[in-house]
Amino acid sequence: MNTTITSGDMILSADAPTFPISAVKLAETRTKCLAMKVAGINDVEGFKIADRARMDVKADRCAVANRAKDLKKQIKTWSDTNIDAPADALIAELATIEKYLESQTEPVETERKRIKTEAEEKKKRDAETKLAGRLAALIACRASYSTGEVAAMLDTDFATLLTNCQHADSVRKEQEAEEQRKREADAAELAELRKLKAEQAKVVSSQPIAVAVDPSQEKPIEREMRENGWTVERLSPPATNAIPSRPTTAIPVAPAAPVESSTTNRDRDRRRLLEFADWLEQQRPPNVSTENSRVRDACQEEIVAAVKEIRKIVNESLPEVVAVAATDETEPIEVSVDDI
Repeated sequence: MNTTITSGDMILSADAPTFPISAVKLAETRTKCLAMKVAGINDVEGFKIADRARMDVKADRCAVANRAKDLKKQIKTWSDTNIDAPADALIAELATIEKYLESQTEPVETERKRIKTEAEEKKKRDAETKLAGRLAALIACRASYSTGEVAAMLDTDFATLLTNCQHADSVRKEQEAEEQRKREADAAELAELRKLKAEQAKVVSSQPIAVAVDPSQEKPIEREMRENGWTVERLSPPATNAIPSRPTTAIPVAPAAPVESSTTNRDRDRRRLLEFADWLEQQRPPNVSTENSRVRDACQEEIVAAVKEIRKIVNESLPEVVAVAATDETEPIEVSVDDI
């Protein structure tokens, strides 16, 4: 086996290997053997010829295989000595150089990766901070939008949205402030009315009540006044002990012009309003889930408070009255139950 080495590259050059059977002999063997036939079990001579030829072909095949194995062994030995050993030496030297160069470039690569990672993390934090600020701004003006929807908005789109929400919230606040002012004014008016009613009730309770005089119990002067067209009433003692009692005195009352009494309408309206309060008192808020039970309880408390307030207003504004029995010459006197 001949080899040739040229500068730059190592080139393995070898003549064509020789084997125990040549191409000419192989062609002859093929022609000869493929023409053989065994006519059957009784063809003893044909069998012997074919079997002998088979053993010869097998011997040639094994010889070629052994020759190939021997050539490979020779080539491997040459390769280990002339290729692998020099290559391993070169590889080891190059690896040393490469390792040095890596020691020079690796810190730079590591720093680049660190800078890139920090930039990505900062970008993520900035996006989260920006989203949190957007959501806080929307919450401040009582607007509700999904997180994904807000995060996907461009700055210009969000600025327009926030401006609209702030304007709507400003209008809403003005409306709420106006409603609050009205509620406060109504509450102040109601408080003033209650105060006035209390003062009136206090004044009435501290004064004597005029009651028509029974003709059978009239005094002479009272009878004479009645016969002259006067309505005679007596003042009863005050209902409270805060003011000392004083002797009753007959007072003349001028004949009153006929006036249609509004007692019937007042009693009817009073009854209707109190029936409404009774109906409202029987109402119950609908059943709700457990987490909202406190809201339901608060609604029930508001209903109870409203019923009490309605009854209080009705009793103050439309007090129940009773008519005191009078004679034919006098008109019945309406007296509030609260004043007696």
